[in-house]
Amino acid sequence: MRPERLRLIISDEHLGLTKAVQDVFGDVPHQLCWSHRMRNVRKAVKASERKSVVAGLRAVYEAPHRVASQGAFREWSHHWRPRYPGVVGSVEGDLGPLLAFFDCPEQHREYVRTSNPIERAFRELRRQTFGCGAFANREACNRAVYRVYSWLNDRWSGSDIWELRRRKARKQQPEQAA
Repeated sequence: MRPERLRLIISDEHLGLTKAVQDVFGDVPHQLCWSHRMRNVRKAVKASERKSVVAGLRAVYEAPHRVASQGAFREWSHHWRPRYPGVVGSVEGDLGPLLAFFDCPEQHREYVRTSNPIERAFRELRRQTFGCGAFANREACNRAVYRVYSWLNDRWSGSDIWELRRRKARKQQPEQAA
């Protein structure tokens, strides 16, 4: 794919990776993975406060739009900054890349706010290499990668990956009206 056709890059917070994305792709929006961020936040706060900290931060990415998300972040930040200034500062410093998914169509947002979809492919590749530890040569590696991606493409081809989200949205509409 040509870089000018990219709409969004999704990754974890690996410093080398984020620098490479900036250097190579420049102005392409970069979404940092919420799953990775939430894990890091959970590790950085006291066990007794984890549920509350995470619930407040979840409201940021589950907000219906960017303005509501920024408001939820301000509330969360105001509440937790006195106890965890480093954690709040880290989230605040990355808020732009953490909220990049709001530029996507609404039905795609839940899917692109984390790197989980691509990690599924990596997990399957690791599963298939379990036992051998390493590839004998480049061709063996290429065959394994091809096999995994071909399997995933077959699994997803012809299926509407957004149907589950549409059903979920329809199911929630009556609850919201009540």
